[in-house]
Amino acid sequence: MQKNYPVLKTLVATALLVLGLQACKKDKKADPPPPPAPPALNLTKEQLNELTTSMVLDMRLSLDTYFDATGITGREIYRFSPTEVRYTTDLLGSGSVTLSNNQFYITAPWQARYKVVKEAVNIIVEAGRSTRITDAEKRGYTGIAKTILAHELLMNLNLTNTNGIYINLLGGRPDSATVVPAPAALDSVARFLDEAKVVLTGSALPPLPTGFQDYSDASGFIKINRALAARVAVYRQQWAAALTALNESFFNLNGDPNAGPKHAFATFQGDILNPCFITKNETENVRLAHPSFATGITAGDDRIGKTSLRTSTKSQDGLSSNRDIWIYPVNVTSIPVVRNEELY
Repeated sequence: MQKNYPVLKTLVATALLVLGLQACKKDKKADPPPPPAPPALNLTKEQLNELTTSMVLDMRLSLDTYFDATGITGREIYRFSPTEVRYTTDLLGSGSVTLSNNQFYITAPWQARYKVVKEAVNIIVEAGRSTRITDAEKRGYTGIAKTILAHELLMNLNLTNTNGIYINLLGGRPDSATVVPAPAALDSVARFLDEAKVVLTGSALPPLPTGFQDYSDASGFIKINRALAARVAVYRQQWAAALTALNESFFNLNGDPNAGPKHAFATFQGDILNPCFITKNETENVRLAHPSFATGITAGDDRIGKTSLRTSTKSQDGLSSNRDIWIYPVNVTSIPVVRNEELY
């Protein structure tokens, strides 16, 4: 349970265009001229701020499905639901059942992450052509967007692993084109983070949502960028690069293990609650610790506090656990993006 739940693919369809024979009977009059292209946008700082806030907030979408899918397949948790058997069939490989590439546990988080990628690309494009912002502001929008773009691609790569991901940032459809294998995808994610670091240096950042307030200037956001770069370097087994990025991040060996940027939630109208929150001792929809977590933990390891002993054991499909996952004690508990404990 060191992670808040730590792997799966979609299909691409092709379309066939059929030309009708009636086309040759068309009136010989000249075709009307095509409609004029819409004028290029020239967004204000306020408009770009709104796009940036929406992008950051949309990072929270489908996190529950993402963490359930990775946590179940990683044998960290059980997820029991009376209306959704795929938590204990598909995701646990019950009998002859295998993972599917078109079920909710892959499509929902996959689409959510690519929604944010598309928003990030749009911000990069619109900030790049706006004449209403300074160069420092332009670099701020671009650096934030490219850092978040890299994070979201990495999230989907963690989900699909060796099946790879799509990285189509030019056509308005980032979840299309040719699948990029995992090693090349990691190379691209690392490059995006490095490019973002360069443009962030000395930039002016827009206001960021709650959860990022400790990293709201250029030097602060670069620390988030470098924390993610350290994570990617470890995946690439580039140990020296990981240490370099680590020392440029918010890493603090003596600091709060929970320090770091967070997805924040609120009860305000228009905001959302933590989608991973489930109360203790629920009898229907439950998220439980895998039994091996408690039986294998070393005496005195306080990570047992990430679970709560239930008043009664919960069972489904021959699986049982007597501990609820208890990482999110209230419905507005934040979810970390990357934590100091991970950097340890």
